[in-house]
Amino acid sequence: NLFNEIYKSSDLNVDESIDLFEQLNHIKMHANQRDAVTLAVNKGVSVITGGPGTGKTTIVKCMLQIFKSMRKSVKLLAPT
Repeated sequence: NLFNEIYKSSDLNVDESIDLFEQLNHIKMHANQRDAVTLAVNKGVSVITGGPGTGKTTIVKCMLQIFKSMRKSVKLLAPT
């Protein structure tokens, strides 16, 4: 469908993009964080939830870096 065509991740290697983010930020993301980023990049829409200190901000920063490299527009919403 049209939505999937717009947000198709093309030939981007998401794992390599996450690895680069980790290197640039001197961090190691948890497997669940990597999964969240991969899902968001591949599906185009994602809801990130979790308590304090669970890595939500890190996930969003990584997603933004990847979408920026893809020249994709991003909209973020937060309830607070």
